[in-house]
Amino acid sequence: MKGAQVTYALGVALFCILLSESYASPGLGTSKITFNQSSLSMGKNATAYLQYNLSIASGNSWGTYMNIVNKAALESDGISLNLSENFSTFPPFSGVLTIKTASDAKPGNYTAIFNGTGDDPTASNAVIRITVTNTTASSSPSAPTLPKTSQKGAGPLDTAFLVVVFAAFIALLGYKSYKLL
Repeated sequence: MKGAQVTYALGVALFCILLSESYASPGLGTSKITFNQSSLSMGKNATAYLQYNLSIASGNSWGTYMNIVNKAALESDGISLNLSENFSTFPPFSGVLTIKTASDAKPGNYTAIFNGTGDDPTASNAVIRITVTNTTASSSPSAPTLPKTSQKGAGPLDTAFLVVVFAAFIALLGYKSYKLL
């Protein structure tokens, strides 16, 4: 009877340690987005490619999404943006931003705003300044290829699964301890 209670207490202690390690705030960090250039000029009906990197600025990495904050507003002016990779369980990750202007894009100066959300939010937004000229492009460059840098791994769902399994184990130990009393 006493051995079962000790085993149960040990299981509860291990469960608490698992929770503190999996969800502790020191395990979360902040991210930073950088581009290979911060501004560009392009005509109508053109395509441009920028390389980007989302890295950890502080803390430890976890699940992070990269977003284009004002994507809809830019699309309404004839500028479309697409990220080749916008999520990694563990930053850092790199990718290519594709910027396309429509044949009826409005000439002017625009700012595309990017941020990271999730467990490692960006400390500050990243911006790309886009100048659309009145000229029409005759050809577009080819997209650059980048080596895969994403570090896919155990994410929040994997950890939640482990917590549920461990909680079931603790409950089973508690039930057996109770039966022995």
